[in-house]
Amino acid sequence: MHPETTWNLMFSPEAFSNTDTSYAIALCDAVREAWEPAADVPIILNLPVTVEVCTPNTFADQVEIFHPVFPSDNVVVSLHPYNDRGSAVAAPEPGHFAGATRVEGCLFGNGERTSNVDLVTLALNLYTQGINPHLDFSNLPKIRRTVGALTRIPVHNRGPYAGDSVFLAYSGSHQDAINKGFKKWNTPPPNRKKKNNVWKVPYLPLDPQDIGATYESVSRVNSQSGKGGVAWTLQRSANLDLPKGLQQHFSKHMKTASDTLGCVLSAGDIQTLFLKTYHGTEKDDRILQYSITDPKPPNNQIRISATIQIHHLARHIHGSGSDIPPGVSSALAVGTGLQIAFEIVELKWMEGGKTRRMAIAR
Repeated sequence: MHPETTWNLMFSPEAFSNTDTSYAIALCDAVREAWEPAADVPIILNLPVTVEVCTPNTFADQVEIFHPVFPSDNVVVSLHPYNDRGSAVAAPEPGHFAGATRVEGCLFGNGERTSNVDLVTLALNLYTQGINPHLDFSNLPKIRRTVGALTRIPVHNRGPYAGDSVFLAYSGSHQDAINKGFKKWNTPPPNRKKKNNVWKVPYLPLDPQDIGATYESVSRVNSQSGKGGVAWTLQRSANLDLPKGLQQHFSKHMKTASDTLGCVLSAGDIQTLFLKTYHGTEKDDRILQYSITDPKPPNNQIRISATIQIHHLARHIHGSGSDIPPGVSSALAVGTGLQIAFEIVELKWMEGGKTRRMAIAR
């Protein structure tokens, strides 16, 4: 043994949760006195919730009785929860408030029998209550992949915080509430900066981006979904902010399509359906013929010539402009008297990286 080795002792009264607390105190105090801990090398008294023979509130009462007996300068009261009754996270939360300052557990609850406490869930539960757990889960998907590769134990799809479906909403009322919550979150009161805005988005315990998730994982659209899910998906994936009336009208088409296909619609599916429903990708039958002449000196303007149908009568129109939108506006104004401005927008597909250019009348 090297003479400068520093030794630290952790003592666990293995059946603490079903032992008379006064006996556990006497036993641990005897060990402490024999070990003679110092402030710089404290002894750890590790209290197990052995096979969860008591409820979390009872365990917290035991911890509250236990910890004041020992000096805090050289004793660390620690918790070692199990999950035999499914309360591994529920036990250390009140146990911590009862005086414990240390918790032992595993990432994603991996451990013996039914597992030890899931440190991811416990830490992020504290985080959502404004308590810094001093653990970095800002890239939780990567942590999940790494742990899964090392242990070959997958995280359940519905697992708290880390599961694929943890933030997903299918219900129309839920999606509508989330959509409204995000709008309020993104537009704080004038006297408050967004970084100081309190997170109160319904159905989301925390901002998904805080743990490395995307907002695209928040909503999936199927036949249960309503206008809120449709509006959310198109706004996030294509930067289309639909008015409420159009949301309601299009959601009916979306539900019919989802029922017919019998599946969840992706963002790309919804965008394609939107363009098809409102003829965004089809030639207007009222445009009988058109031509575009490249710009030429001296004014370098594009010339537009077209034959369009108005009230079942063909009409020839001509116009010019610096680009196609003002050229079309000029032709319509001169040929029909209509004052319509057009804007070219680029819609980005969330999946596949595709883009589509469209002209929108303003």
